[in-house]
Amino acid sequence: MSRFKHQMGMAKLRVRGMAKVTYVAVLRALGLNIQRVAAYRAAIG
Repeated sequence: MSRFKHQMGMAKLRVRGMAKVTYVAVLRALGLNIQRVAAYRAAIG
């Protein structure tokens, strides 16, 4: 969660409202997972 909060910028959001915050959180979580998969694939060759 710390990595999600700081690396993906979840500490301060520029949106207001629960629906918008949820949408941004889902997109950023997806982005973090894509980064993790890319790093894993690069590590295993």
